[in-house]
Amino acid sequence: MRTCPLLIGLMAVALLVMASGTAAASAGVVSVSAAFAHTVVLLDDGTVWTWGWADTPWGILGTGSDQSDGGYRQVTGLPRIVAIDASFKTSLAIDADGRVWAWGDNEYGQCGNEGSAAFFSPVRIDGLSNIVQVSCGGINCAALDSDGHVWTWGDNKYGQLGAGGAYGKSYRPIRVNSVDNVKMVAAGNGYTVVLKNDGTVWAWGENDLGMAGAGDKSNVLRPQQIQGLSDIVKIDAGYDHTLALRKDGTVWGWGDGAQNKIGNGQGFYDTVAVRTAARCSGLSNIVDVQASDQASMALAGDGSVYGWGSAIDGQFGNSVDISEPAGSPVKVPGLTDVVAIAAGYGHRAVIKKDGSVWMWGRNQEDQIQPGLGKKVLAPVKKLEGSGTTVVQQPTIPPAATGSTETGNSDIATYITIGGVALLALAVGVIGLLLYLRKR
Repeated sequence: MRTCPLLIGLMAVALLVMASGTAAASAGVVSVSAAFAHTVVLLDDGTVWTWGWADTPWGILGTGSDQSDGGYRQVTGLPRIVAIDASFKTSLAIDADGRVWAWGDNEYGQCGNEGSAAFFSPVRIDGLSNIVQVSCGGINCAALDSDGHVWTWGDNKYGQLGAGGAYGKSYRPIRVNSVDNVKMVAAGNGYTVVLKNDGTVWAWGENDLGMAGAGDKSNVLRPQQIQGLSDIVKIDAGYDHTLALRKDGTVWGWGDGAQNKIGNGQGFYDTVAVRTAARCSGLSNIVDVQASDQASMALAGDGSVYGWGSAIDGQFGNSVDISEPAGSPVKVPGLTDVVAIAAGYGHRAVIKKDGSVWMWGRNQEDQIQPGLGKKVLAPVKKLEGSGTTVVQQPTIPPAATGSTETGNSDIATYITIGGVALLALAVGVIGLLLYLRKR
């Protein structure tokens, strides 16, 4: 019938339009942030997407509800976003105008707004402008503006806001006047760390296990320089320990040394306070570091990834289900060409050079693969590179012999929107040509 080719062409064009209009599919991943029970990604079109544990009273996914279809969901109500940071139960985002947005748990004022214990959709934090970096440590947050000034808000019972006293909480950001010329901020759970332009590191807040690096266990109410550190180029704060990367590619840490997460060979089974900066052994040529709850993570200059500390959730990505902490950094097998890393409570995410996102570790709250219900012991591809969509059913490699994890033999289902679009275009062109030829 004459109209059949035309119908095919029109349907193909419609399919092409739908494919090209899928934001999550047509944009590449700019950054990824891993929290306790959810994951957040920023795409190069400025949109933010999340997945993970939806059935919570905190609204951690930012999708306006405590329910989810178990998939990859866009955080709506945001302008164009340029940076993200996800913490335990709260997420922050910076828009193109330097304003800050928040969603999730607000028990301690982490969302910078009064009126609710949790925000299920993004809210703008007043009092912040020209912000270039944000960090949320679970109960307290920090932001850095373009002039090198630091702003803090949230819980302050340990003096982590740097205002010179310990008191309740602050819903409104306050400027930390006693420190400036800052290039990076990192908020831990009850303490704050900053890196200055001169390569020195300063900290304040809770210090019972050495988190503020003051050499004793007294809380620090104002910014204080951490001695023994120089030429630092990157910092990251976990739950109760901090990592610092030196210009020479070495890694240093302080705070709670339990599970050997600082990497200095201490605290394998008991809490050990590392009160002054100690070098992490077995690491060199490192270009990025991430501190999480009971473990640490590093990216080497050759694109390989290392982990140390606890492995109870499969944080090492080596297909082995063990509960023993590592005595030295463990290289994640088979993982190459990595350009960015993110460490959550028990799960890990990386971006490779081709733009794809790979994940492994804790998955009991669906922070990697919804519906699987168990940890993922080796890296699996969660997102393809630019021009493709989420891999909704990644192949889960089988665990090593003797492990209690059984793995998952499901075949990976990759939906490449770019390929669908090209196929639709080809079918459409053929259909239209046949129609014109028969006229």
